[in-house]
Amino acid sequence: MSPHAHHREDLLEYFENRFMRNPDLEPGKMMGHPGFKIAMNGKFFCFLYEDGLTLKLPQKTYEEALQRDDVVPFQPMGDKKPMSTWIVWTLTEPSDYDQDWYLIDEAIAFTSTEPPNSKKKRPRKKWISFNLRG
Repeated sequence: MSPHAHHREDLLEYFENRFMRNPDLEPGKMMGHPGFKIAMNGKFFCFLYEDGLTLKLPQKTYEEALQRDDVVPFQPMGDKKPMSTWIVWTLTEPSDYDQDWYLIDEAIAFTSTEPPNSKKKRPRKKWISFNLRG
């Protein structure tokens, strides 16, 4: 992996092939990283981060997953507080994820129940005109 890469290309290719067969899922970017979201509500259930797959899990599954040697809490700001119930799951080969695919299924099921993203409109800046000529 190049020092400037933020994800593994082999994982991206592997998960694109797996997820794009499902019409309920669509690709996107989360925090600048390639990921996949639920088409119906626009919520991300996973994205690629450095050498692993980042998943959003229900609390119980999150706690169980943290007992594994190949899982760490997702901490995008370094040693600060982890991001909610997101994990980074790192395996050597892309096909190794198949052995415990239930984690991905749980991420999809959990995220599918969330309400759609709201389209927040940013308030328009009000421009104040000044008459500088007096």
